[in-house]
Amino acid sequence: MAELTDGTVVAQIYRVQEHLGGGGFGETYLAENTTLPGNQVVVKTVASPDQGLEEAQTLVSLQSANVVRVLAFDQTHRAIVMERAAGEPLANRIGRIDMLTAIRIAREVAMALSDLEASQLVHRDVKPENVMVELRGVGGRLIVKLIDFGIALKVGKPLTTDPVGSPLYCPAEQHDRHMPPHPTDDVYALGGVLFHMLAHRPPFEPPVLEETDRLSLLRSVGLPTNSSLAIVEALQLRSMHTSAPVPSLFAFLPVNGRGEREKHLIERLDELLTRMLAKSRQERPRAREVEAELDSLASTFSEAATSAGVRIADLMATARKPTATLVLPARPKAAAPAAALTTGQLVAQVNAPSRNRLMVGGLLALLLGVGVVVAFWPSPPPPPVKPPPVEPLAVVVPPPLPVVAPVAVEPLLEDAGPPEELAPLAKNPTRPVVKPSPADDCVVDARWRKAIETDLLNLRTAVASKLDANGFGAYTADEDAVLAKAEVARTSVECAAVNKRVDALMKKYAP
Repeated sequence: MAELTDGTVVAQIYRVQEHLGGGGFGETYLAENTTLPGNQVVVKTVASPDQGLEEAQTLVSLQSANVVRVLAFDQTHRAIVMERAAGEPLANRIGRIDMLTAIRIAREVAMALSDLEASQLVHRDVKPENVMVELRGVGGRLIVKLIDFGIALKVGKPLTTDPVGSPLYCPAEQHDRHMPPHPTDDVYALGGVLFHMLAHRPPFEPPVLEETDRLSLLRSVGLPTNSSLAIVEALQLRSMHTSAPVPSLFAFLPVNGRGEREKHLIERLDELLTRMLAKSRQERPRAREVEAELDSLASTFSEAATSAGVRIADLMATARKPTATLVLPARPKAAAPAAALTTGQLVAQVNAPSRNRLMVGGLLALLLGVGVVVAFWPSPPPPPVKPPPVEPLAVVVPPPLPVVAPVAVEPLLEDAGPPEELAPLAKNPTRPVVKPSPADDCVVDARWRKAIETDLLNLRTAVASKLDANGFGAYTADEDAVLAKAEVARTSVECAAVNKRVDALMKKYAP
């Protein structure tokens, strides 16, 4: 994967300006559209042409206001050209987000995941670094984009390489190459991100091991003793995602001095997070249900949420380095029986004196309970059995249910319908806003607001080149006024009124 130098022209019209960063899965660059000076894009190079083309085709097939758009793919440079998402990574804002903003951001990501599920896609790397956030204006207009689809896969598609993911957020099943991806994997990761925003720390953090315990852990799974710290933490986190109980928000958001509304808000969030971070895929809600619940919380508890920000002084969180996406520890090759720790050895280690005795003892007991020693990476590996788990999708993907209406005001049932039932939604996930005549038919929810924003964004693009600076400034003021009305709308009458204002705006600026 050759690096692009400044001045390199990609896809014939995009000139590279500077290197933004990257890693083992690709490099990213800032580039400018030479045919439209001032219009900047992001160029991402990938390790293989197939991977890049597949990622580009994945994104082109999506029609979601919360997913970054693909503009071109350059086969020669193995590069994807994408829109430059405004704002900054969510990872930069954690620690500076109030509770209401956290709920609104998570709602927008849930909308993106809902659109992905409609297209039968799983992102597989939902984390703060892959969520771009921008807050505009005094009213806090929120724009959220999910980026980096480098390891996204179709639902149920078997893995052909080693498992990949971000151990801090990905569910335990993502570590297993025999488990095809499923939409609730992304719901689990979003649960971890929402927990991190609210509590200022991820739901699971591996303790620091003594050197002897680190070596014992690596030997127990047949990995080299010089394996990196990232691999050791991935092993620890895999075990915690498998069986450690989901921590409660109440442990990090003290309720003393809070009003009843705030306590009820935290209680509902705590219940939602417990379901999103459930160990079993079948127990987790679908993205549409998460979206509906967060939308309800954002509108019902807006005042309480604003005042219920995390009391940083009460937290013992420490800053972490950026979360890396890595190849998760592979299964060992025919590990010898002697490489595995016995139960007696584990017990001896738990009872041995140590500076972190309680911490290490708890971890090793957890490893024993999960069966990391015996079942996590078994030795010898099973002979070529046609993995009965390839049918697990029948277990992983719950039985078909009737198609749920696109506007999910009430919580959805746990299971979504089969792909054929999702086809109508997949063709146009971000359906245009419907402006019915009777006010009673106008439903105020997150999707209605998103449809309003999409309509106005399209209008803004259409009129940007036709108006002078003064005319465009007047349009922007009118647009902000409509968006402000949409943000505070709560009733069907207010909803219908906003729709009329959008119609009037379109007639005024794009007759």
